Amino acid sequence: MKQLLLLLVAFLLATQTKAQEQNDTKWAIMPYVGVSLSTSTSAAIFIDTNKEIREKFTSGFTAGVDVIYRNNSPSAFSAGLNYTQAGWGYKDALFEDPKKGGTAYQNSWQRLHYVSIPLMGHLYLNERFAIKTGIQIGYLVGAKLHLEEHPYTISADGRYTYDEKVVTIINKTEGLNKIDVLIPMGISYEYNNVVLDVRYAIGLTKTEKYFFTSENNRIITATVGYKFKL
Repeated sequence: MKQLLLLLVAFLLATQTKAQEQNDTKWAIMPYVGVSLSTSTSAAIFIDTNKEIREKFTSGFTAGVDVIYRNNSPSAFSAGLNYTQAGWGYKDALFEDPKKGGTAYQNSWQRLHYVSIPLMGHLYLNERFAIKTGIQIGYLVGAKLHLEEHPYTISADGRYTYDEKVVTIINKTEGLNKIDVLIPMGISYEYNNVVLDVRYAIGLTKTEKYFFTSENNRIITATVGYKFKL
């Protein structure tokens, strides 16, 4: 991990230094909007020591603005501010004792809201395609946990009787790490100042302190932006 960070810093410094060597510099500002698809490296709800509900991807929203610095070289540097919905869903699960009953778990998810600062180095393969990487530091501004449990019993003749559904909603950031550090990697396509961007970011910091076994964020974003040259 240290080697990855050192290579990343070296890449960003080389990108910025190369840009400063040119006289014909170009600045641009680019607002963008898009969608996010996220999960974690490992998230689960443990019902007991032998039963767990595993995570799955969940969709969300992202929007932000980047300030881009580029010259005649194939490299560029950007810094921005964005809002991203992250988190994960939980797969539906059924835990049953054939003689007594059980509980069905449905429509359960964890939503995390981040305001982040992405610092990116860009390498243009040609005038339209670019690959990029960098570091992104996010601050958790909100969180929502939604759990649905539907208990039921099984009678002697095999009939199912469902009890009232139990819905748990927690709107708190307690137990969650406020700072999230990620390494984003992506590719973009630009045409007539319209930029299509796809990124994959993996977190270096754990999302939760306790209770769940979630590890690090994994976030895929797809955005469209318009570049205004300054």
